[in-house]
Amino acid sequence: MRKILSTSEIVQDLDLEVEPKELCAAAEADYDDRNSTLVIKLDAFVRQVHHARPDVCSRPDWLPKPETLREGVGPDEASDMARDIFQRWTKKVRESATEAKAV
Repeated sequence: MRKILSTSEIVQDLDLEVEPKELCAAAEADYDDRNSTLVIKLDAFVRQVHHARPDVCSRPDWLPKPETLREGVGPDEASDMARDIFQRWTKKVRESATEAKAV
C-alpha cells in the first residue's frame, strides 16, 4: 500500500460556547497496487481554535460517523478519485453542521 492522499480541511468556523471552534474534515488514502484498490478513511471532528495544549478534538453526535471506502480503480485515476471523494465528504460534513443548527 502506498499513501496517495493525506489531507484535512477547515470546513467551517463554529461559534460554540465561549470558545471559537473549527469544524474539520480529514482523509487518509492509500493505494493497493496489487489489488488495484483505493482505500480511503474519512473523518470529521471539531477542534478548539485557540489552545495551549495539543489539539483537543471532539466528535459531536451530529457529525457523520468515520467511514472507510474501498474502490477498484487504476493507479492513474486513484489520486483524482481520492480528491473527489474527499470533496464530497467535506460537503457532507458541512451539511451536517447546517442540519444540527436547524434542530
